[in-house]
Amino acid sequence: MSAEIIEHPALRRPTVPPARRASFPLRRRHVFYVPGYDGRGVRQYRRMYREGCESLRTVYGVEAKLGRVSRSRLWGTYLWQASARTEEWQVETTYEFCPWEDLVREDLRAPVRRQVSRAVRTFWLYLSSGAMRRFFEARWQFGAFVLYPFAMAILFVAVALAAGGAAGVGLASLGFPWHVVGLAVLTVSALTCNQLFRRLSRPLYVGYLAVDFAEAAEYAAGRRPDWEERLDRLAQRIAQVSLEDGVDEILVVGHSSGAFLAADAVDRAMRLEPKLGRIGPRLSLLTLGSVMPLVSYLPEADWFREALLRLSTSDRLTWLEYQARKDVMSVHRCDPVASSGVRVPDGERTNPTVVSIQLRSILKPSTYKALSGRFFKLHFLYLAAAEKPCHFDYHMLTLGPVPLALRARFGEEAFAALLPDRRAAAWARLERTAHEV
Repeated sequence: MSAEIIEHPALRRPTVPPARRASFPLRRRHVFYVPGYDGRGVRQYRRMYREGCESLRTVYGVEAKLGRVSRSRLWGTYLWQASARTEEWQVETTYEFCPWEDLVREDLRAPVRRQVSRAVRTFWLYLSSGAMRRFFEARWQFGAFVLYPFAMAILFVAVALAAGGAAGVGLASLGFPWHVVGLAVLTVSALTCNQLFRRLSRPLYVGYLAVDFAEAAEYAAGRRPDWEERLDRLAQRIAQVSLEDGVDEILVVGHSSGAFLAADAVDRAMRLEPKLGRIGPRLSLLTLGSVMPLVSYLPEADWFREALLRLSTSDRLTWLEYQARKDVMSVHRCDPVASSGVRVPDGERTNPTVVSIQLRSILKPSTYKALSGRFFKLHFLYLAAAEKPCHFDYHMLTLGPVPLALRARFGEEAFAALLPDRRAAAWARLERTAHEV
């Protein structure tokens, strides 16, 4: 089995008003994609999406077309139209990419002094607040991943001090005065440390990850007004699309760090537009390879935990989260609400549905074997072009006829409706029960 639903024991299936029942087969969808902390822009993600669309014909026998990219000057997003069809169904998707790479690149260009000071402050915050311990409790691999850049930085400093100490011992043994020895120790240590960071920080992702985690902590503390402004604008855009005619589903997707940004944007949009998710298109949130604890576990993030409480008790939203054991850069079998210390009143929990997936199920064995130990590649398999039918195929999630609400409710059975050899029975069941979801 490629997917296993890990359902929270208190999860309640909401009573769905007629105005927002699932439309099946779905005909028109609007996707908002929020990337993680990635300096690559729309070109890279567009290429990945194009490859996924091309794979639909081979894997499912689905004809998919991709339109040209346009830029919205008003909203600052990139859009393209995509369509997919078979003899039984046809779906039109507006795909809206929400850029974040300009902010990431600006962070990475910041003075080294600022990067180092924020990284040190973040590491101390992790230790003093108990967040680092909780990262390991959520999943030891994820805790090791968060610890990695800070441990490597400490190792660089230790090696530099050892080199300086060795130089000092050598000069002292030759009879040089102590002030010369001391100056040599400082000079060699500083030069060695500088060289280690300059030569190894980038290929080992030490600086990048340290900045990533530090800026997530700044965001949790409310010290990223540029992020706030962009999320407010995205919330306004989501609210605007909800008022358009003909859209069956609004699907907001967040990958990696984009998971907590997407969740925040959806919460802002729901507070901005009271009708969102009540009338008009169904509102859905899909989080992939989430690193939400980087924000939700921090003591200054009470505001974010309040947002999680609203999302987890909302009848206006379907929230589905995919987690993978082989993705060590994210959590696995971890409830993003309960593990964050959010206490939901009895009987009010509606979200999220957490699904454990096997990343290898999307690729041929030879392809997957070649990715062994390539953690960043594995982390992006949620968005990869499928080589064989798979429950979490991102391009069928965004271009297929099954809305996320049915995916969350029926799991593998909803996926079976897309497979020629299993389609008939599953399709009929979804048509009978869609009005209940």
